[in-house]
Amino acid sequence: MKEDWDQFWSGHGRNAALLDSPVGVELLQRAWSEYFRQFTTHPGSKRILDIASGAGEVARIAHSVLGAEATITGLDYSPHAVESLSEDSAISEALVGDARTLPFHDSVIDIVVSQFGIEYAGIEAFPESVRPLRKGGYLRIVAHHANGAIHRECAANRELSRSILNSGVFETSLVLFSKLRERQGEVVLNKAVAEVHNSVPVFREAIMNAQPDIAGRAFAERLYNDFTKIFSRLKAFDPVDLINWGEAARTETRAYEARMAAMTEAALTEKDISIVMSHMESNNMIMSPPTEFYDGGAIVSWVLEGQKKS
Repeated sequence: MKEDWDQFWSGHGRNAALLDSPVGVELLQRAWSEYFRQFTTHPGSKRILDIASGAGEVARIAHSVLGAEATITGLDYSPHAVESLSEDSAISEALVGDARTLPFHDSVIDIVVSQFGIEYAGIEAFPESVRPLRKGGYLRIVAHHANGAIHRECAANRELSRSILNSGVFETSLVLFSKLRERQGEVVLNKAVAEVHNSVPVFREAIMNAQPDIAGRAFAERLYNDFTKIFSRLKAFDPVDLINWGEAARTETRAYEARMAAMTEAALTEKDISIVMSHMESNNMIMSPPTEFYDGGAIVSWVLEGQKKS
């Protein structure tokens, strides 16, 4: 799973957060701005930790509101995400780390934040997020909601990518590309082409059956168009290049399916939230009641906020 996310961040960098689901993005950005604005009246510098920082969106919002008053550390499990974070002028420090075992001493952070990240590390990561907080420090977490719009879209994306993988289009295409490389005879090649043609309608049907507005459909359409272009000019390509393309496309689809699976599995139920709140309160946090963040009539996420006892 770490490799799947690392591949994702290496390919998309700062734009990655917008690719899998755009639901609630602008509203969440405004909500984070409002949250950080309260600290403009607090004197002195603020050390901020953004857990599972990803593309660094929350960290950049903090910097845009607080400016030089904020010293911001972005922590992520993916080395490629951290590499991108380290190049961002808004972020003072970028670290590779596990949210379950944060690389910080106790009581050194003023504000801990996370958006769509800490929940991937499991419920045990939530009380760990409290440990580095100073007394009186603040915490805000936006987490995937098991009944939310993002969760439903990720489940649909997962189903579509799984259907593509099960269509056989990659396996049959790679067999054909290998036979082209081996310079097999016309009879053998025609049989291999027929196998590809049998799998392509299954591939296309998976796309047509998918919800029209999900991010995975755009991904699948691009893949299908690539297949169409290649097979319309098959003999114009070097078979080795075709094999490399086919293997890369299959790897990308597998990684996408794995990411969507991780996102759906990480989403928190009401029972999960109850457990998290109990853990937080047992670790000297004064927690506000958990809230559901909405975009129009659709649930986007859970929002957890609290302050460490002085």
